[in-house]
Amino acid sequence: MNDTKEMCRVIPAGSCPRCGHRQFIVDEIAHNRYLLNRDGEVIDEADISYTAVGMCIKCNATYNMIPTRVGFIPASKIRAIMYEFTPHNIQEIPEFVKDEDLISPMEAHK
Repeated sequence: MNDTKEMCRVIPAGSCPRCGHRQFIVDEIAHNRYLLNRDGEVIDEADISYTAVGMCIKCNATYNMIPTRVGFIPASKIRAIMYEFTPHNIQEIPEFVKDEDLISPMEAHK
């Protein structure tokens, strides 16, 4: 199947883009680095890399997986493009967001 047809097919979010099955085996690897103080408390952290790969248990197709709040969905070509450019994936730029500009919802009604 060519790329254009694959990108235009409607596939339910948790389904395999190839066969439509909804069950995967997922291998997830997160590499983080932490800076600790003398008491062993984390004072800074860096996300070094993240990988999640899933294999459909019906057709054995493998995909990069997109993490969600409740699990994973396979990253078809269109999903990967949408995920890359949606607001939830845009990193905050610290110099544009200052702590004093953020109002805690718990303190807003005081």
